[in-house]
Amino acid sequence: MIVQKQFSIKFLPSKKTIKVPKDYNLRQAALDCGIDIESSCGGVGTCGRCKVQVKNGHVQSKRSKFITSDEKKRGYVLSCLAKVKSNLTVFIHEKKVKKAKIEEGQIESVIGKIYSGIEKDVFAAVEIKPWIIKERIKVEKPTLNYNINDFYRLQKSIKNKLKIENIAVPIKTLRKLPLLLRESDWEVIITLDKS
Repeated sequence: MIVQKQFSIKFLPSKKTIKVPKDYNLRQAALDCGIDIESSCGGVGTCGRCKVQVKNGHVQSKRSKFITSDEKKRGYVLSCLAKVKSNLTVFIHEKKVKKAKIEEGQIESVIGKIYSGIEKDVFAAVEIKPWIIKERIKVEKPTLNYNINDFYRLQKSIKNKLKIENIAVPIKTLRKLPLLLRESDWEVIITLDKS
């Protein structure tokens, strides 16, 4: 049995600490610790908003146009591009941390403002038909008597549940389908774009 070495990360100023394996993503470690670092690119390093300062320890980070040479010398990295290589102390500037607080009663007033001036009967008559949907699909297991390929059985399950006949699946996904179905006990969540 191989035991992977764990490194400790302390986030400042919150003083939250987490243990993660080597090469773990620094931004994901912050998220796992309950710290949501501002980011609009989904963690691919194109917005530069998740900049943090590594005070102690070592990370491996890709180059970024958002980090100046002076900042690099002072330990700044984009957390989404940084892999943990040792125990760390990481400083996150307050403006980088997203703060959200909804107090009881506030959500109702926001919804009230959005829908004010619209009659309630209008809402009852509106049928919502989203273009993109997520649906849990149970695929029939293959047997000796029913040994049709996995994709056909997935199509059949989608047709039976959603009444959709023709679906297009990227080849990359098709290649993963057999293993995915078996690992998930023949139940998957699909995303359909009906546009």
